[in-house]
Amino acid sequence: PRRRLLKFSLVVTGLLLPITALVLWPFLRRVDEAGTVDLLRVGRIRGLPLFAPLSLATVEHLAETLEPVSFPAGSWLMREGEVGDRFVIVESGAVDVIQGGVTLRRLGPGEGVGEIALVHDIPRTASVRAVDAVTAWALDRESFVSAVSGTPDSLRRATTIADQRRLGEPDAGDAGAGAIARTDGAS
Repeated sequence: PRRRLLKFSLVVTGLLLPITALVLWPFLRRVDEAGTVDLLRVGRIRGLPLFAPLSLATVEHLAETLEPVSFPAGSWLMREGEVGDRFVIVESGAVDVIQGGVTLRRLGPGEGVGEIALVHDIPRTASVRAVDAVTAWALDRESFVSAVSGTPDSLRRATTIADQRRLGEPDAGDAGAGAIARTDGAS
């Protein structure tokens, strides 16, 4: 009798979890779907070496704070001398980075602009103009600064990238510098 009771208890206990999961499945599914972060946004952030040292939780937070923006051909995303208020990641189209009236480089999808003014807390060092219609993601100053200054590694990486851009050295440094220059823009 005691052995049967033990077996019965084990069977009931073993069935309890699957039955509970079946009963709660609709609720658990809604919770899971509500917590889904846009993978496109996460991918855009992860694709930038500037954000490579950030934790997944920080990247997901940044992805949630990104705002979609668009610019018609010929319009200015940012102007030299302005206060840096955001970092912009190009989704489609192309932009020219212009300093003192001279075009420094052309950037396209997956590349970002605006880090210099935000990292160094200085006015914009370059202007950025849409070559054609541009869709992009904007990250506000507070979210950007909070993320890149969150750990010594991320702050060091952001400062290095911003300094390379500020000095006009798009291909300077180690083997990774070329990738940094191609993906992080200037301003």
